[in-house]
Amino acid sequence: MVSTDFKVAVSTKVRGGWWTKPYWDEPLTHVDPNGSRQCDITTGGIDEQATEIAAFLVPSGYSPPLMSGQRSLPAELRDDAVAEATARRAPES
Repeated sequence: MVSTDFKVAVSTKVRGGWWTKPYWDEPLTHVDPNGSRQCDITTGGIDEQATEIAAFLVPSGYSPPLMSGQRSLPAELRDDAVAEATARRAPES
């Protein structure tokens, strides 16, 4: 397995709805050769109020479902991911 085999699909939960990050036209982030990655989750609206962040390691050719406020993440995303991680946080005041 090499870093080019996979990408990361990231979604944030803001006010009860899930949103694709960083952008709809760029729904996947690259994995660096050392295994690290970065994704800007504050690309518009009230993103700083996100209370949950989910990241899914997916095959590089995968097209994740685009999220635009849905109340739950689709089962397809979890089923097709090799791994996933979530983090919860208190919103900024």
